[in-house]
Amino acid sequence: ELEMEKFVLLPKDGNHDVPVFRACPLPEWPKMSEKIMRGKRTSIYRSRSFTQFGGARSSEISVRNMLQEDAAPSLPQFFMGREVDMYHVLGAILSKRLVNVIGETGVGRSSLICAICHYINERATTNFSEVEQIFFVKTKKRGNSNRCRLLIQSLINKLVEAGKSPLLDETQEPDIEDFSDHICKNLKSYKALIVFDRTELLQEDESQDFFKFICALLLDTRNVR
Repeated sequence: ELEMEKFVLLPKDGNHDVPVFRACPLPEWPKMSEKIMRGKRTSIYRSRSFTQFGGARSSEISVRNMLQEDAAPSLPQFFMGREVDMYHVLGAILSKRLVNVIGETGVGRSSLICAICHYINERATTNFSEVEQIFFVKTKKRGNSNRCRLLIQSLINKLVEAGKSPLLDETQEPDIEDFSDHICKNLKSYKALIVFDRTELLQEDESQDFFKFICALLLDTRNVR
């Protein structure tokens, strides 16, 4: 009764028995055991598992490859208040094939995209026919190596692990154009969402190579986003 006095129903003399939402009444709020709650908390981690030769359901998107090399692509631990941003970016992803997320360093671009990837993954079986699998690759600094080349090689490695591409013979020293042809050939009609993170680390000449690769990817595949 003391708690009830903290709240006021408006209007004071109105009829407050009228339901606000159309829903079936619940005789009792469903109770959940601690075991079920633990299962729900860990379900996002179990959903990352993916068997190369079809162990996962065909309609299930695996985001295990998002977590292989970096901790950053995991689901943000404290990610609140970005629902509007998620709505706009998700709408752009589903309606367009190329989406750039730009902003100042530290504003949470990677966290936003990672949250969207997990959002898609959790609803893969019912809501998102446009995406069958997510591939998350991150630009890295490795000495004097060409970062664009390493970025594209990382994508090929993920495709191989997912069973979407054979191994590329690198004894012939393939260049970026060879990598591009290989990827486009194996993703010709596949509904893949490819996320390239931290591309601002690419140098000017590397950015030009990356731009050419993206152009080829969009032109030579049907459903890659």
